[in-house]
Amino acid sequence: MPERHRNAPPEESLYEPIEWTASEPDYDDYGRLVAVDTDNSNNTSTHRTYDCCHLLTEVDENAITTTYADYNVLWQPRTVIKEGVDENGAYLEQALKQGLARLRR
Repeated sequence: MPERHRNAPPEESLYEPIEWTASEPDYDDYGRLVAVDTDNSNNTSTHRTYDCCHLLTEVDENAITTTYADYNVLWQPRTVIKEGVDENGAYLEQALKQGLARLRR
């Protein structure tokens, strides 16, 4: 078997590609995007809502809602709030489950 170069890509990928399809987007009376749903080949989906110019919310495959607000002049959100996630990025639900497990001991 020939020696492979260190940075050569693997011959077989360990990851299965995820294909996705977007539903027919919803538009307001002025033709601005309001909402779009994305269905993935791994049986997950994402729902996004928009105002006239910005992403407002996103509900991911775990039903966790992320809210985007206070956009700057570069259209970047200054505030991003992910429901169920603390400021350290940990899922509060998981922390609660671990806390309950400790209490039950």
